[in-house]
Amino acid sequence: MSFMDSIKSATKSVTNSVSNTVSTGSTKLKLNREVKQTKIAINRTYTEIGKKYAELNRCNPSEEFAEMIVQIDVLNAKLIELDEQINILDGKVKCPHCGKFGNADCFFCSGCGGKMPEITAPAEETPVVQAEIIPSCPNCGKNANSDDVFCSQCGTRI
Repeated sequence: MSFMDSIKSATKSVTNSVSNTVSTGSTKLKLNREVKQTKIAINRTYTEIGKKYAELNRCNPSEEFAEMIVQIDVLNAKLIELDEQINILDGKVKCPHCGKFGNADCFFCSGCGGKMPEITAPAEETPVVQAEIIPSCPNCGKNANSDDVFCSQCGTRI
């Protein structure tokens, strides 16, 4: 075997080894991705089962689930309250007939066709400004700083 043949053989061996390593790594990466996606699908299915159980047994849950059902009800009520606050901040008005929010400039609800309440703009409050009392000299009338004890112009005690 010549020198070139041994270099060729060594190169082929290294190339095969690298190729096998890359192929194994690629296959392992694909398998890990599939494992992760399968776990996500399993968790999604468990969530759907739990949601379906809560919906079907809301009125009569088994003892071990009763507290969780109450917690879901409390969280749903909080979610409704938060959505209402966001709608109000967005300038929307709640329909008194069906509860759907609509733009304040609408006369009728887009959900039920009922008449929307008239909105009157709140009167703007005039901010109360407290006048800052500026001390002045009783002798010459020069304005003084709040921490002055004597007038800087005539020397009279303030």
